[in-house]
Amino acid sequence: MNKQRRGIVREAANSLMAVVYKINDVISDEQEALDNTPENMQNSDRYKEAESSIDSLESARDGIESAIEDLDNIF
Repeated sequence: MNKQRRGIVREAANSLMAVVYKINDVISDEQEALDNTPENMQNSDRYKEAESSIDSLESARDGIESAIEDLDNIF
C-alpha cells in the first residue's frame, strides 16, 4: 500500500476513534442516569430499555474498536 492510501486509512481510523469517544460519552451519561434512578423505578420498562441501550452501545463501540485495530495493522 502506498503512502497516500495509508494516510487515508489512518484518517479513517482517527475518525472512527472520534466516534468511539462520542459513544463512550453517551454510555457514561446513560449509566449515570441509570445509577440515579430511584429504586422503585428500577424494574420499569424504561429502565430496562436504558440498560438494553447501554448494552447495544457497548457492543457497537467494541465493533468499532475492533475495526480500528484491523486498520492499525495496516501501518
